[in-house]
Amino acid sequence: MENIFMFVILIMIVIKNISSNRDLLRKLSVVQIFGVGFSYVATVVLAGLVIYYGGNWLAGFFSNGIIKFIIQMTVIIVVLYTLVGILNRILAKITNGMFPKSGSTFEN
Repeated sequence: MENIFMFVILIMIVIKNISSNRDLLRKLSVVQIFGVGFSYVATVVLAGLVIYYGGNWLAGFFSNGIIKFIIQMTVIIVVLYTLVGILNRILAKITNGMFPKSGSTFEN
């Protein structure tokens, strides 16, 4: 039941983001739209894999629970900051500067 609820929330967030950026999406070609979608999906998958496997691998060297927690949080922050920065550069290249919107938190 929780999985269905989370999936519905995910779909609602995607629909909201698409509808709020409708004017920007109309300016993009079909290839650019697929490139942007693929870039977001690839970033989420890569972040999930690196956080899960990399964080567990690094935390596995320590037996102290607090140290493990600190390492896992550090891995999450570093991975997300790095991948969002890379994603912003890729999106700017794909969309000729239309994405990411100016004022983005991780703009490089």
